Amino acid sequence: MKTAQTKYGRVIETLRAQIREGVYKPGSRLPGQLALTKEFGVSVITVNRALNELAKEGLLRRRERSGTYVAERVRPLSSLVIVFDSTPKGMLRVAEYLGGIRERAESLDIPTELYKPTDPVLQERLRAPDPGLGVIVLEIEWPDVVNALLAASVPVVVAATQPRYGRYCVMGDRRRAGLELTRVLLAEGCKRVGFLHNQGTIVHRLSCQGYRDAIRELKDDTPFLIRSAYNNTDSVAEVVRSFLAEEKDLDGLVVIGGIFPFAVLPPLLERKPRPRLALLAESPASYQLKDHAFIAHFDKAEVGRMAVDLLCEVAAGRTPWSVTWHPPLQILRPGESPGGDADTDAPAEA
Repeated sequence: MKTAQTKYGRVIETLRAQIREGVYKPGSRLPGQLALTKEFGVSVITVNRALNELAKEGLLRRRERSGTYVAERVRPLSSLVIVFDSTPKGMLRVAEYLGGIRERAESLDIPTELYKPTDPVLQERLRAPDPGLGVIVLEIEWPDVVNALLAASVPVVVAATQPRYGRYCVMGDRRRAGLELTRVLLAEGCKRVGFLHNQGTIVHRLSCQGYRDAIRELKDDTPFLIRSAYNNTDSVAEVVRSFLAEEKDLDGLVVIGGIFPFAVLPPLLERKPRPRLALLAESPASYQLKDHAFIAHFDKAEVGRMAVDLLCEVAAGRTPWSVTWHPPLQILRPGESPGGDADTDAPAEA
């Protein structure tokens, strides 16, 4: 049995490599089963099983009474697993990312499956990954899942968050967002620009790096005015009131965080004159403030589409050891809506 399995695996691996390397071109007919049995020194049953498996992966098309053909468009992946927090709250957060992933996968004829990180079915699949499997870990990098995939040499891309374990990532450029939002307030004449975020969140810290870079560009003694708050409305409002009391001349504020933009409004409205506001739109609700703030915008659906593209590149072995792609970033002035020309080209690599 072990010898038969070894021969079966050898036939599959050899044919799969020959197809991907172009030995058999898209649309071309494979040699008949008898010819393949002689080439590999195996039985007709073994050849037939191997051809059926490659057809299941989407590499081959089997036609009755005609033969076996290489698919006209070879799927870069046989299946795509998306791992994310599929609670109602999690679904709401990732809906746009997920839509982009599914759109691109469908265009490439790649079937998708959704799993929670703790799903027993997922754990079983990771123990014996199918050939051609690719995985996107969305929004939260689950260490156990990512490490298991890396150990099994399964292509994996982390999307919508900064990875600590994965090597391939697609996410909005938070550092660039912090940089450009600060720059736009300074260009508008603000002299003392503050920054509010949750320093316990890695993507917020990236935005803070961008803020610091913009202040350093001034090459003077302008101080860093940075405050951190917990991700709840009361904490944010309390921190902002204290911030404004300490910094009487604060005339601009960059805000990063899902609920932060709305939580800062009450204390900001109490201040006369009110500091100019700039924010990263991390939730669709943030665009309700588009008439009153500068907004750093990136298309979350495009993050999803790019994650599939990068995963295909990884599966094909066409990427360096580590890479991050960023979608285009737009800085929207008050009253503007997303669309038009972006400030950066995509995909940008870091």
